[in-house]
Amino acid sequence: MKKIIFAIIILQGVLSAQGLVTIDRSELENRLEVRGTAKILAQADQASFSFTVVEYGSTLREAYKKASVKIEKLSEKLFNAGLKKNNLETIKFDSGENAGDKAFLSDSRDFAASIKTIVNTDSLELLEELVFLVSESDVNSVSDIRFSIKEIEKFREEALRKAVEKAKEKGRIMAESLNVLLGSAIIVREEHFSPAVPLNYLKAEVRGGASGGSLFSAEAEVQSSVYVVFRINSN
Repeated sequence: MKKIIFAIIILQGVLSAQGLVTIDRSELENRLEVRGTAKILAQADQASFSFTVVEYGSTLREAYKKASVKIEKLSEKLFNAGLKKNNLETIKFDSGENAGDKAFLSDSRDFAASIKTIVNTDSLELLEELVFLVSESDVNSVSDIRFSIKEIEKFREEALRKAVEKAKEKGRIMAESLNVLLGSAIIVREEHFSPAVPLNYLKAEVRGGASGGSLFSAEAEVQSSVYVVFRINSN
C-alpha cells in the first residue's frame, strides 16, 4: 500500500513538472483554521420516576393478578390527580417460583410476580404530588426520579448557532491581527455536541427533611463545537 501511495506522489510530481497537472498550493496555504465553542443552559421541563409492586400467590396467575390489581388502583389515584393516561409505562415484569421466603405450612407464597412501572409527566408542578401518592400506596419501592428536556434539539441548534458565530468572530479577529482579508468558509464541520447528559437525563436533587420537601429540576449544559476553514487574501 505504501509503495502505491509513493508511486502516485512521484507520478503527480512528474505530471506537474510537465504541466499536465496543476497544483494550486495557494489553496493549501491561503487559509485560516478556527474552532468555535458555545455552551448554553437548559432547564429541565419533564420528569419521570418508577415504582415496583411485588406480589405472591399459590400460582403464577394468582401472584400476577394481585400485583395487577394494586397497580390498577394506584393508576386511578394518579389519573385523578391529573396524570395523563398515556404517561404510565410498564418496563419490567418478572415472575416465577418464589425461592426466597415461601410460607412453611402454606402454598400462598409459592410464586412471585414483580411489575415495574414508569410514571412520566411534563408537569413539574404535579411531580411531588405523584411521588407522594405512589409512596403512600402499597408498593415495594419508588426510585429513579429523573428530569429530562423535552425539546433538546432546540437547545442543540441554539448552541450550534452560537458556536458558528464564535468561530466567525475568532476568524475576523485573527485576520485583522494578521492584516489579511477573511474570505468565505470552505470547510465547516461540527466536531462535538454534548447533550444535557447521557440519554438526556438529569438526576433529581431532593431537599428537605423526613416530614417533606421539594424536588428541584436541574439546569443542563448543552455544548457544541465547530471547526471552520476560511479562505484568506492579502490586504
